[in-house]
Amino acid sequence: MPSTSAPYTLNLNNTSASASAATSHHRKGNSLDANHVIIPFLEKLVEVLVDEGDVIRKGDIVCVIQQMKMEIDVRAVRSGKVTWVMEVKDGEDVAEGTLAAVIENEPKVRL
Repeated sequence: MPSTSAPYTLNLNNTSASASAATSHHRKGNSLDANHVIIPFLEKLVEVLVDEGDVIRKGDIVCVIQQMKMEIDVRAVRSGKVTWVMEVKDGEDVAEGTLAAVIENEPKVRL
């Protein structure tokens, strides 16, 4: 009997993260949007350091996350006004790609 093959797709997902982080319902960031500050990998949120309405500079710390007992600063990649901040409790697990904040350009003011 001749053997035939058929194409198929296999998706394999594996994580050592908690179920709450893996099934996170938090807003995802768009890496192509320069206004988005995105959590780079799966970890625990230590603290959010900005609020909506804050004016921040490029390089300012937006939030602090913890991965493997190390604290990591998530910094703003642009200057501007914070128009949205994630609603996450300190110590909560957050998934990779979670949107931490939205920073929009400050409108230029003419004097």
